[in-house]
Amino acid sequence: MDSAQSPAPADVIAGAIRYQLDAFIAEGDVTCADEVGDGLCEEFAYAVLDRIHETHPEMSKLIAIGETDAWWLPVGDSSCEVFYADIPRLRAENAPLPCELDDERLAHIIGSATHTWLIHDGRHYDATAPEGADHFLLMPFFANQLAKAVQLRGEPQAHAKAD
Repeated sequence: MDSAQSPAPADVIAGAIRYQLDAFIAEGDVTCADEVGDGLCEEFAYAVLDRIHETHPEMSKLIAIGETDAWWLPVGDSSCEVFYADIPRLRAENAPLPCELDDERLAHIIGSATHTWLIHDGRHYDATAPEGADHFLLMPFFANQLAKAVQLRGEPQAHAKAD
């Protein structure tokens, strides 16, 4: 098959994500795309990559696995794993970080949101973003958590101690 007849990689990735999501739903693993990010994202990403390898082996070599720990800072010692995102690196990469949150809060939110996804040609794909996003922070898995943190920033905490 020549390249004029080959499907676009983004279409192949989106199709494989939808196929795998349907399989996860049929197997009872999840009921919707959002649930994949609740402990099944790594299994899902590799299953999608396997599917692409089965249907378009040449294309699967062009897809990388993305993981949150690639943006973590080493904090503390090796006896305790600390999830803290490298905000200066993300800023240098022009990551779409909300200006309403300070760097420490961002580092904690992003660092604690462990996730695995697919990357192809600068776009980021997961169960909630089958069409891809320009940055991993724009995928709903991260974007929703950041939006909630921005929303909560201005609200009084339910468990705050009154003086």
